Amino acid sequence: MRVRFFQANDEGETAAYLAMQRRVREFWSQFSQVQATPAQRWAGQLRTHLRALDEALGLEVDVRSEAERCLYVLGTDGASSTALAEAIVEQAPQVWPWTIATQRPPTALETALRRVRQDTGFELSVARARVGVGRGHGVEVVLGSHWFRGADDEEALGAADLLVSTLVGDQVFEHWITGVEVVTARRPSPLRVVGQEEKSLPLALPELQDALFNAVHRITSSLPEQPYHRFCEHGEWVLFEVSELPQVNATERPPLPDLRMATTMCPEMLKCFLSAAPFASERFSAHDEHFCYLQLRIDGSEEERLRARTDYEEDLDRILVPGGLGCVVGAGLGDRFMYIVLAVQALDPTISVIVRRLRQLGAARESWIRFCDDKWRDEWVGAYDDTPPPLGYSDEKVR
Repeated sequence: MRVRFFQANDEGETAAYLAMQRRVREFWSQFSQVQATPAQRWAGQLRTHLRALDEALGLEVDVRSEAERCLYVLGTDGASSTALAEAIVEQAPQVWPWTIATQRPPTALETALRRVRQDTGFELSVARARVGVGRGHGVEVVLGSHWFRGADDEEALGAADLLVSTLVGDQVFEHWITGVEVVTARRPSPLRVVGQEEKSLPLALPELQDALFNAVHRITSSLPEQPYHRFCEHGEWVLFEVSELPQVNATERPPLPDLRMATTMCPEMLKCFLSAAPFASERFSAHDEHFCYLQLRIDGSEEERLRARTDYEEDLDRILVPGGLGCVVGAGLGDRFMYIVLAVQALDPTISVIVRRLRQLGAARESWIRFCDDKWRDEWVGAYDDTPPPLGYSDEKVR
């Protein structure tokens, strides 16, 4: 079910959406009635209410003082539940002294270590780490401890994820940390060879938080100094075929399963998305741009389809660039669909402009605006009121 970009053009989805809205109102009504009492009396009941909406929703209460209390509605799967959590918080009442949000802030090392001890049983105060930047502008972390039983230790991976996410906060963890790995390190000893651990795990744990934030800063400082629509006419474009793209994990389905070739002025962004890697627009734009794409059903010969794609690209740039709404940053052709990738500012009004233009151009009924960010992977906007949900080409043929 769509949440962020819901449209009332399907009876079943509309019924589910209205039911969800009703349960959200009930949730906040319950909170308003009990919020002045100790949280341990009601947190469990409200947590159960959230999980009835979506199993991936979580709730955390942080009472710092009588005048400073925080309630966090969390999307714990890093994908569609995050969009639902944001929609729930948007309807939250303003109740003093509560702050209501979906993302917990960074915390100090001692607080993070204490939480890891309480939740997982691991004592990681003498762990060591390595931080690097990987594919798709993602920050990757390796954490080593003598308590870890190797790279496949699921409990260790859970503890490492918890430590890193608590240190940097949910926003940085969800958008920037694309990999956390664990290794078995030597047991600390006063007799160890000086510098031995530093070769593979150069960071003592007190250095980890600053190293992670510095890595994010280095990436953002290397991004374009202007929004893409300011320089798209002079951008350098590259062409690649699907065989040149990073391989998708066997458990993942490629986002554009029928794609055969693509061209783009943002190769790292598009490769990241097409490889089904974790994706957040802010890793590729420092100007609050969102990356989305049009998926348009198109028939005809290869030459006709290429010409149609070029016409759509040029037309979209003509209506988006002058007003600073966005621009085309990539395009591709598949067996049934053509794809046009956009960097968009002012998301909601720009979507309205695009939909109106698609109708004027007589786009096929099977035409959608879809989104690259993980939290909106299940969201879409149809070109027409009767546009059906988008179908995965590998799952079912469009009729």
